[in-house]
Amino acid sequence: MSLNEKLIAELLKDYKTPEDLLGENGLIKQLQKALIEKALEVAMNHHLGYQKHEPAPAKEQKNYRNGKSKKRVRTDSGSLDIEVPRDRESEFTPKLIPKHQRYFNGFDDKNRR
Repeated sequence: MSLNEKLIAELLKDYKTPEDLLGENGLIKQLQKALIEKALEVAMNHHLGYQKHEPAPAKEQKNYRNGKSKKRVRTDSGSLDIEVPRDRESEFTPKLIPKHQRYFNGFDDKNRR
């Protein structure tokens, strides 16, 4: 998959210093947070069998979304505050960052497992 050049240009339009890209609130950290949270949301969709804001596929289904929990994880580039989706029956176990895990090192290596 290749990245859209227009999207990259849009993301970098306000870039002035390396801090804008690599700093504590820089673009890299923002992208990392957004990608992790989106991946967790997609995993929840798969776990429950339907998208957020859609009706459950079966009326007898008792498990459903139950908000999000905040979690601070340490990454190769420092700490990152993320929101992890929850399900009502606590059956959702994310594979990207499992329950109780506080380290998320090797972000680039996750796709090799």
